[in-house]
Amino acid sequence: RAAIDGTVQLTGGDATIAAASDTSSTVKALPAGAGVTSTGDLGFGASVALNLITDKASAEIGDAGTLTGARNLTLAATATDAATTEARMGAAGGKVALTPAVAVTLSNVTTRTRIGTGALSLTGALAATATQKASATTAATAGAYGATSAGIGVALALTIANHTVTTELARS
Repeated sequence: RAAIDGTVQLTGGDATIAAASDTSSTVKALPAGAGVTSTGDLGFGASVALNLITDKASAEIGDAGTLTGARNLTLAATATDAATTEARMGAAGGKVALTPAVAVTLSNVTTRTRIGTGALSLTGALAATATQKASATTAATAGAYGATSAGIGVALALTIANHTVTTELARS
């Protein structure tokens, strides 16, 4: 967060408030080799990958913030986020082979510029931009092989992405 929450007095210069975030997150739950091999009754292998991302980039003048004497004001917030999540598992042999693989990505990315309700005095231009490039990739693979009675492979890949970009002016 880059912000003015108090009082800033300039004598005719330009003011720039900029915030930037650049993150990447990779989570993998992978088997050793091909997975689990059993010669008994049950071949069981499970894999779970959980990727939690919370990122905020904010450039603002807060509600109690005051900026006077500036010519031009530039607010810029930029966020670049990439999330990759993978779960993979295999089970083989036995009478029954059972293998669940679950991959979940919860991505919360917020990018904003804001001018609150405080005092602002400019003699020039106001430019406010919020830019976001966020991605979330989630994959799950499960395989059950060579069981004599039943082979069950269940894979779930779930992405919940809450990505917001806002520019707000809380004054007239």
